[in-house]
Amino acid sequence: MSNAEEDTKKEVSTEVWDSKKQQTFVESGLKDPATQEYKTCLEMGGVGEKTYGKLAYRGIIYAYQLIGRYMENKMDDKTMDAWLQDTLKIKDKHHRATVTGTMHKWCDQHL
Repeated sequence: MSNAEEDTKKEVSTEVWDSKKQQTFVESGLKDPATQEYKTCLEMGGVGEKTYGKLAYRGIIYAYQLIGRYMENKMDDKTMDAWLQDTLKIKDKHHRATVTGTMHKWCDQHL
């Protein structure tokens, strides 16, 4: 591992995480290393069965699709929060913040 990679890992590990699930997702790529299959949205922090069902209904199955939506919104947390509230009807602010925070942290780590 290069010094730059080690520094990046150190930076990420000192962050405050909403959940272990969020940390695991952010610290990894969009494919499962064992199977090389793309990860579903269910593996993202803040996305449980109910939210996944709402996403799947709209054709968003994979994490890269939801992160793509975030990037389409210019990686703006407020715009993504509004989309989660208006489109998916996620009322809980902390829940929306966890989903958005997962995408934000993943993009900071990998882009």
